[in-house]
Amino acid sequence: MLRLGRYERDLCANAIRFCVRSVNASTGVVSNPDCPSATPTPATWSQVTVLTRCNNNKIQSLAALNLQSELSHRLQTLGAKHQLLAGVDAAKERFNNFGATSLAKPNARRRRRRGPSAAHGDAEPPL
Repeated sequence: MLRLGRYERDLCANAIRFCVRSVNASTGVVSNPDCPSATPTPATWSQVTVLTRCNNNKIQSLAALNLQSELSHRLQTLGAKHQLLAGVDAAKERFNNFGATSLAKPNARRRRRRGPSAAHGDAEPPL
C-alpha cells in the first residue's frame, strides 16, 4: 500500500504559570523584571500572586510518503497450526517547524508554497 499525506499545524496555546524573574548567567539579561525572584509556594499564594501566560505558538508542516506491504500465510505441519506474518515498511518524511514566536508574524505561515520563502530564506524540498 502506498500512502501520501500532508499535514499542517497552526497552533496557538497558552499555559498559565507563576511569574518568576530569572537572570541569564552568561549574558546577565533579566527576564520578567517585574516578577518576584522566588517561585511561589502554597504557603505564599495569595490574591497578589503574579501569574503569566507562556506562548506555545507552532506553525509546522509534515509531508509523509509511506510504502507498506504485508504477507500472511496459514499452514499446518505435524498436526500443529501455524501462521506466518511478514512485512516491509518504508517511509520518507519531511518536517518543517517555522518557529513562530509571536501572534503577529504573518510571514511565518506557508501553505503548500514552492520555492524560496521570503520569511525564512529556505526552499521547500520536493518529497
